[in-house]
Amino acid sequence: MGRKLFIFDTADEDNFDQAVVRFKSHEVEWIGANGEDELLTGLDKLVRRQATFDRVLVQTHGEPGVLKFGKYDLWSWILQRDYAPRNYHKLFPAFTKFYFDGCNVGAGGRGDSFLTAVGETFFRLGGGEASAWTSPGYVYGWLPFVGSHTYHWTGDLKTMVFAPAGGKALRVY
Repeated sequence: MGRKLFIFDTADEDNFDQAVVRFKSHEVEWIGANGEDELLTGLDKLVRRQATFDRVLVQTHGEPGVLKFGKYDLWSWILQRDYAPRNYHKLFPAFTKFYFDGCNVGAGGRGDSFLTAVGETFFRLGGGEASAWTSPGYVYGWLPFVGSHTYHWTGDLKTMVFAPAGGKALRVY
C-alpha cells in the first residue's frame, strides 16, 4: 500500500510539538502514545483494519537500546515478549523501513539488540531495514523549507537490513 506510519510520544512536549507540524493528516497514519497501553491499542487497531505500511518513523526520546514513551521504556526484550505475539508483522507485508529518531537508540550492544528485536518482531513477511542514531539529537523548532525535525550533528545512523521471515541481520552499516 506504500503508506507511512508515524508513531510518537505524546507525553513529551518537544516530541508532541514536533509531531503536530511534521506531516499533514492525509500523508501518514498516526499513533500518539504516552505508554505501553496506548501504543499496543493503536497497533491493535491497525491490525484489525488490515492496514499495511512500508515506512515507519518513530519519534521519541531514547537511550542506548530503548525508546521512551512518557515513563514507559520500550526495550528489545519487551518487543519480543509483548509485541511479537500480537501479529504486528502483518502491518508490514513488504520490505519496510523503520527509522528511530530518538537520541542514542542505536548505540552499542543494546542498540544492536533493539534493532535485531525490531527485525524479528516486524519483518517476518517482507524483510526490512531498521535504523537508529548512536548520538544525541537536537530539536530546532520550525525552519523554513525544512519544518521541525531532530538533528543529529554527531554519531552515526546505524542500520540493520533483514531478510524476509524475520531473519537475522543481513547487513549492518
